[in-house]
Amino acid sequence: TSRHAREVDLELARLKTPRVRRAWQNLYLRMMVVGESGTGKSTFVSNLFQAYSKSESEEAKAGGGTTTTTPRRVPPSGRSTPAELFRRSPEKLCEYFCVENREESIRMHYSIQDTPGYGDSFSPQQRLLDIVEFIRQQQRTYMDLERDLATSSMIDPRVDVCLYFVPPH
Repeated sequence: TSRHAREVDLELARLKTPRVRRAWQNLYLRMMVVGESGTGKSTFVSNLFQAYSKSESEEAKAGGGTTTTTPRRVPPSGRSTPAELFRRSPEKLCEYFCVENREESIRMHYSIQDTPGYGDSFSPQQRLLDIVEFIRQQQRTYMDLERDLATSSMIDPRVDVCLYFVPPH
């Protein structure tokens, strides 16, 4: 019966132990879509967002542990070509959304960087250099943020994956 008493003691200790809540973990993924006009970049991005567009009320009804935020894009200002807009302020061509998994306490932050009109100009080599320079600039920005010890909640600006859409012709 000492074994039984020990099991009872362990059970009482387990019941009195406060439940520790996990801290939320933020994960970031930045995707860049590159390709000529008409290759399906916008359709791909729309379909990707559509998979997570379930409203929170539908999730609550279903009893799911995942919620999403609506994708948002910073509205462009002024009149300029897509290439000029990408060179000046690429964040205006970026869409963001977040998926929360309450059970695992994880927030996945997605950002999709669009590069409209890539390859449509007479100098596709220059457009390629713009994209490579953008990726390098994001790396430099990350390194600067990492050196700054005061940065407590750093958002990783680096491009994790670049999807190149090949034209069908």
